[in-house]
Amino acid sequence: MIIKNHGDQWEELLLPHRWLAVDPKSEVCISGFVLSSLANPIPAVTEFYAQLQILELLENAIFTPGYRAVLHIHSVVEECEIVDLLEEIDMKTKKPKKKKPLFVKNGAVIKCRIQLSLDADCNKL
Repeated sequence: MIIKNHGDQWEELLLPHRWLAVDPKSEVCISGFVLSSLANPIPAVTEFYAQLQILELLENAIFTPGYRAVLHIHSVVEECEIVDLLEEIDMKTKKPKKKKPLFVKNGAVIKCRIQLSLDADCNKL
């Protein structure tokens, strides 16, 4: 827990993956907070699987394991790294290609594993 001083008031801030029960109408809830059920809380993860469409890479760049970027999930802005490219999806047939990709370029749709530098709260879809 982090304690912050605001003039003559002290505020306790929760770190990721720490839970607090509050009234949603109270002033404690501010932009960026994640509200979830106490019975079924949203998990905090450092690694997850995702399907991505590569829209625009830097000039002459290729997308490979080890590629680093900044990930934006709602109000979370976190550095991430591509750990593994699992499969590339053919845009015409919408089915995975037979060969596991070593790299992809602009326009590709892939399934990959992403690792974050810190915990982030996100739902499993």
